[in-house]
Amino acid sequence: MRAPRPNALSERSMLLFLSLPVCVVVVVSIVFSSLKMKPSLSPAEKSLSAFSPDAVKAVPVRQPLTVSSLDSPLSIPRTAAASLKKEFPSTPLAQLAPQQSLQERIDVSLVLVNGLRRMAIINGIVVKEGDMIHAGKVERIGRDGIMIKSGKESRWIKVE
Repeated sequence: MRAPRPNALSERSMLLFLSLPVCVVVVVSIVFSSLKMKPSLSPAEKSLSAFSPDAVKAVPVRQPLTVSSLDSPLSIPRTAAASLKKEFPSTPLAQLAPQQSLQERIDVSLVLVNGLRRMAIINGIVVKEGDMIHAGKVERIGRDGIMIKSGKESRWIKVE
């Protein structure tokens, strides 16, 4: 008598494992083919889906139009223009404006220097290096004061 082969069960299970995925794929494809998965489109969407870019015509090259005899819609009499020149002052307005020095406008309340962070409170406004204030640009903030540059003039204002 012959003894049963020990790997016969393993061959049967291997055949089952190989055929099972094929059967699952066949069943799933049958189920999905029976279902209608296509969404319905509105009439506007259907008209857009039928669009073909071949139907669009190319725009021909247009030549620029020449315009002749353009007149201004406003008519300013020459006497009014001459009177405006006479009324305007000949000196620049910057010279007529009152000049204030930097020292009387600036009140430094606090200076904070903490590592790379440099901040100050000038006239109640928190500023950093590079910020603009009405007196000029804050060039440098140090432990003992602030340098403000206005045009070519630079001032060092000490904290009191």
